[in-house]
Amino acid sequence: MELLTELAALESPLTTLPPAVALVLAMWLMMVGSSVGSFLNVVIARVPKGESVVHPRSRCPQCHTMIAWYDNIPLLSWLLLRAKCRQCGTSISARYPFVELVVGLIAVAAVAKFGVSFRALEVFAASTVLVAAAFIDLDTWTIPYFVVVSLVVIAGLGTALEGWMDPAVWRFEMFVEGEVPNLASRVLGGAVGFLGLWAFAVLSTTYFRKTGRLQPDEEAMGLGDALLLGGMGAVVGLAALPLVLFAGSLQGAVVGIIMRATGAEHPEGTPVEDDPEDWIPPKGSVQFGPFLALAGIEVAFFGRLWLEWLAPYFRV
Repeated sequence: MELLTELAALESPLTTLPPAVALVLAMWLMMVGSSVGSFLNVVIARVPKGESVVHPRSRCPQCHTMIAWYDNIPLLSWLLLRAKCRQCGTSISARYPFVELVVGLIAVAAVAKFGVSFRALEVFAASTVLVAAAFIDLDTWTIPYFVVVSLVVIAGLGTALEGWMDPAVWRFEMFVEGEVPNLASRVLGGAVGFLGLWAFAVLSTTYFRKTGRLQPDEEAMGLGDALLLGGMGAVVGLAALPLVLFAGSLQGAVVGIIMRATGAEHPEGTPVEDDPEDWIPPKGSVQFGPFLALAGIEVAFFGRLWLEWLAPYFRV
């Protein structure tokens, strides 16, 4: 019990720590998070191609030169190299430092919100998986199965570790909880998230095919989106699941309208890859996965606050 008491004492936001301690901790978290983001860039680039994420070492995609450690420092190397490969001068996409920056900020935000706790670790881990899912979906219009498996594993480990601190998390009959979803909320969140969005995808595809808006071989929504929402439901819990779907749909709709208005929508008849036999998204399609992923991260951090704000409007 003394160990649990000592661990519980660490669960305090950064704002409650002395300023100097909070600053040093935030800087350390930023370095660790951006390093994870650097590895995530490898995952995003290689997983869709079926390549190993550990071998060979990072290399320039143009000249295939192995990148030295001093040219692979998160955030700094991109700036020092002026966004170009040291060997061949090929431009390095700004996406690389952007992912590193985002993941670094998520690491700081997780501890700032949840303190040094298992919940902070779970939210950070789930958020990194969602960042990878978002960018892979943007590139390939697919969501790998490892994303869903990772989210379920993270949720399971989170339940085990957080339940060690507070056994109430393991109780299956509770449906209203604090910052940490309990077992019932996680199981039902995962099941309802997947089955609900899968059913919607089937019904919408059937409707759009009958009305002629989709061809017989086209889908209104991929199975990956349903699996992604199910994985997030296991992380944020059943109560917060509608917030993920609402926030993701709203943000996706806004961006879709802007893309259509500016002519940036996916053109008709354009395959995802260079091979013309690859799957061709319908004209005007927008990937839903990145918006679900963004909403999942938002709800993981602010879901309880939003639920408390909305609660008075839903009282009978």
